[in-house]
Amino acid sequence: MKIELQNKLYKKYPKIFAQKDLTIQQSCMPWGFDCGDGWYWLIENLCGCIQSYIDNNKHLKIEQTEATQVKEKFGRLDFYTSGGDELIEGMVWLTHYQSAEICEVCGSSENVSQSKGWIYTRCEKCKEDTPKKQIFKKAKVVDVAHEIWAVSQLTPSEGIEAGVIRILEVLKENDITFEEKK
Repeated sequence: MKIELQNKLYKKYPKIFAQKDLTIQQSCMPWGFDCGDGWYWLIENLCGCIQSYIDNNKHLKIEQTEATQVKEKFGRLDFYTSGGDELIEGMVWLTHYQSAEICEVCGSSENVSQSKGWIYTRCEKCKEDTPKKQIFKKAKVVDVAHEIWAVSQLTPSEGIEAGVIRILEVLKENDITFEEKK
């Protein structure tokens, strides 16, 4: 998500995004939002509902909800929190499921589908306009790195070649190529 949109959310909902200024050892929020601009309005709506519910129900003594991580995962919005109650958890789950029907790029809810393989949620127009390599974001590198680490674990009977072959398969599945150094 563009930094300008993130900053609008930080400014409008400082209690929810209080963890943005912590260290990366304390929270994932210092990394910012790892999702497309199309979900901005979905996140804005979720935060508005959460904060309004907390502010208007002080008698329930609900612990302030704080976002600990906001990202796209498997083509859906994952909004991880601390604090809150069961109703807030329901709001978060509803938003998670709604995101599968909303284009992560432009926010449209028309002709939206999820890709196969590396899952992302796009409308037909954005699917055509977005090259595959552009979809591969910084956080995806972390996901692929975890997958590479997992497949490279060798049993005592395997040689290093088996791990290398599995790593190359993961890279190929994720359309990651390398250019030879000249």
